[in-house]
Amino acid sequence: MAVNVKRYIINYSKFVTERIPMEFRFDDVIAYVNVLVSPLVSLYNNLLPFRDQVTYKLNITSQVCFLEKMLNDRYDVVERRIYIRDGNEYLPTFIFRKAELQPLFVYTKGEASKPRVNIYRKGEVGQFTYDFVVCVPASVPYNEREMRALISYYKLASKFFTITTF
Repeated sequence: MAVNVKRYIINYSKFVTERIPMEFRFDDVIAYVNVLVSPLVSLYNNLLPFRDQVTYKLNITSQVCFLEKMLNDRYDVVERRIYIRDGNEYLPTFIFRKAELQPLFVYTKGEASKPRVNIYRKGEVGQFTYDFVVCVPASVPYNEREMRALISYYKLASKFFTITTF
């Protein structure tokens, strides 16, 4: 349902002047009534930016394109380099204890001839995988707690995410 934006535009000085009867429309009376209405005008002037802010919040959904738009509007207005990619899902690599008699050897980078075994963090494997990854350029200044709060506000409740820089 489209809302008529003109409904919220009120010229209070004209409104007040039109409501005063013709026989009382002197400069003193108009000024006095404008002073009486000034608290209402102040509230009105605070309402318009608040209305724009709420409308913006209502237009952002949990879709990737809207999350990217919101993050770029907040942190990277000019170049808009923040993007979201799907999370990686790796099969877990289990490391056993000596008593279990199933050794898994982990090698260093210098031992390139050996088979490569990757060890992943808890959030990268199995049921703890991240559903999406927010990629932020290293040159973009951001507060990680604030960014996490913004993303958590808009994302679906069942989705997990992480923030990485590139």
